[in-house]
Amino acid sequence: MARKNENTRRQSRIGGAPPKRAQAPGNEINSAYPTAMRFSRLNRVHLARDFERIKNNSMKADCSAFVFYVLPTPEKSYSRIAVVASKRVGNAVERNTARRRIRAIFRECAPNFAVPCDILIFVRKAVFKFEYAALRKRFAAAAERLVK
Repeated sequence: MARKNENTRRQSRIGGAPPKRAQAPGNEINSAYPTAMRFSRLNRVHLARDFERIKNNSMKADCSAFVFYVLPTPEKSYSRIAVVASKRVGNAVERNTARRRIRAIFRECAPNFAVPCDILIFVRKAVFKFEYAALRKRFAAAAERLVK
């Protein structure tokens, strides 16, 4: 009997579809996270050469919660962002929280930019000393100073 159960597990791992699990109604994947709020691939800076280009050719604003690099890109119709949170910021939960907060602020502020731009943000540990509204205010002020 145990042998038969083992074989069905092996088959599902090798090529068959994974076993279906019962889900509660309204608990489908991504139902609580609308696609409009998702952070699309277009809005991310992910190539090393882009990181270098932004860091070397951009304007810099030093807030106490993060370091903000902005490179205007008028040839594009959208803005992009990269958020870097090193282990100095904290454990994985704290780093991911910091990234999520900065990306949420970017979503709110990006439509107000005069010119589309690439943004590189290095998060500091001080990010947790500020409330969300204060971080948003600092982000908006830095963007307004640098994006003209």
